[in-house]
Amino acid sequence: MTPRERVLAVLSGEMPDRVPFVVWNNKLPNAEITGQLLELQTCVINKSTVYRFTTPEVKIETRELEVKEGFRRVEKIYHTPSGALSTTLRLLGSSTWIERMPFGGAGDYDALEAFIASKVYEGCYDDFVEADLMYPGQSLARPETIYTPIQDLICKYMGVEAFCIEWADRRERLLGLCEVIAEDRRKRLELVAASPARFAVIEGNVISEVVGAERFEKYHVPYIEEGCRILHENGKWAGAHLDANNRSLAAEIARTSLDLVESFTPPPDCDLGLAEARRQWPGKTIQINFPSSVHLNGAECVREAARDIIREAAPGDRFIVGVSEDISEGGVDTLIPLAESVLRYGQTPISTN
Repeated sequence: MTPRERVLAVLSGEMPDRVPFVVWNNKLPNAEITGQLLELQTCVINKSTVYRFTTPEVKIETRELEVKEGFRRVEKIYHTPSGALSTTLRLLGSSTWIERMPFGGAGDYDALEAFIASKVYEGCYDDFVEADLMYPGQSLARPETIYTPIQDLICKYMGVEAFCIEWADRRERLLGLCEVIAEDRRKRLELVAASPARFAVIEGNVISEVVGAERFEKYHVPYIEEGCRILHENGKWAGAHLDANNRSLAAEIARTSLDLVESFTPPPDCDLGLAEARRQWPGKTIQINFPSSVHLNGAECVREAARDIIREAAPGDRFIVGVSEDISEGGVDTLIPLAESVLRYGQTPISTN
């Protein structure tokens, strides 16, 4: 089987010939290591998109700001019919960090609703297909994550602190904004469902300590299920990027129709062990993020941890080892030992001896 075929086999519930090893394209430190990883049967997950949007009723102004800590920074100002919003972004090469969220307080609800409602989407598949086939037999394109409405607010528009204040002080207004986001989300889901993508991630980056099991069940799960339904009706797998502590949400996750839990991070970084997660989620594929902290201890510790994690996943069905979070020093000294270990210990059925 090719590395790509292994990933697709696991997602379909089949036992591959060996455990797949995947690395996100934005976690590849340089061309030399990328070449070595490909020789070690790695599948590169290329982050891409299957749609783009315009905002005909909103003028977007971009201003360059002072460079900070060596990184370029820009301010974006959104001039909507209901007022202006602005956000500050830090451009970090392969990713963008939000320094200041667009939502600055209660006076921004109307403008934020107007901005979201103004988005007009269209499919754009050519770049996605190119990313999907970048490395023949060794790549798979992944569409942009589509959050549930509350996660959109936390991750893209408000941030945790402002969200918590609005939840306490103006909950009904906030939930009204969630409905505007939900309608926008359906447009994106329909475009992904009609696209060449094999799977899509429809929730992500949930912080259980912020959300809590009760709110997750009431306000996240219905939108997760809606996304699963739309994707399943079009022959796609549905995933969630759950890279934080999952123990308190494990039962709620188990009851969803999700096919994939992506970037699941076992101890020592997060609080739910792999074996326990596999017991609680027997019909779901788990793509772990190999714990980033282990890379700090050097190549030999990476090898030992990889062996132990793979044995914990015996017999090896519905399991993928991945690197989908940041690594100290880009993993220049540890990515290759990790790939070698997955190749060495990952033949299925996995032995626990």
